Amino acid sequence: MKKIEVLRRIMDYGILAVITAGSKNDANKMIAAVRKGGIKVIEVAMTVPNAIDIIKEFNKDNKDDIVIGAGTVLDPETAKECISAGAHFIVTPMMDSGIIKLCNRNKVAIIPKALGVSDIIAALEAGADIVKIFPEEELGADVIASVKKVLPQADIIPMGGVTADNVSEWIKAGASAIGVGSELTKGSTKINYTNVEKTAARFVEELEKARA
Repeated sequence: MKKIEVLRRIMDYGILAVITAGSKNDANKMIAAVRKGGIKVIEVAMTVPNAIDIIKEFNKDNKDDIVIGAGTVLDPETAKECISAGAHFIVTPMMDSGIIKLCNRNKVAIIPKALGVSDIIAALEAGADIVKIFPEEELGADVIASVKKVLPQADIIPMGGVTADNVSEWIKAGASAIGVGSELTKGSTKINYTNVEKTAARFVEELEKARA
């Protein structure tokens, strides 16, 4: 899948599900559950055991329009392995110019984390396609609105503080898409994949309402 198509789908689908799990098997179950719920952009964190194998095997078997990428990528070497495995995009928890250059060289979408306007500007100037921000929950969607006043051209995905109840607030504030992680399993001591599917479906429903 070409980079321009990956970026288009991330924006169109609008929800990025971050997969974290203690085992490869649990991660695959999470992926299956969020897919059944209608989420089509999947980020597999490198903290998951055998995460690169998950991406490789997913791409081998996947025949539909799901976009899968790698998250928590800390260095260019890991980014290169993920790209070789078929990752459609790379997410980093910091602004690393080496990773960004590698992704741009290979025409793979790159999404670094940023905290404030100066970080977002640095990421964009370095070649980032989208920026993921982790706003403090008490700030809420206002942080997106503040950034968009200064950088209306920036594509931003908030991660943290996004719930099914406030999806519309983030979209109206200017978020290009939303990131969802722990909210998929919130309140569960043991993962209930049926509930994960239902929660994913609720996020999809709320996004559609917000965009209508």
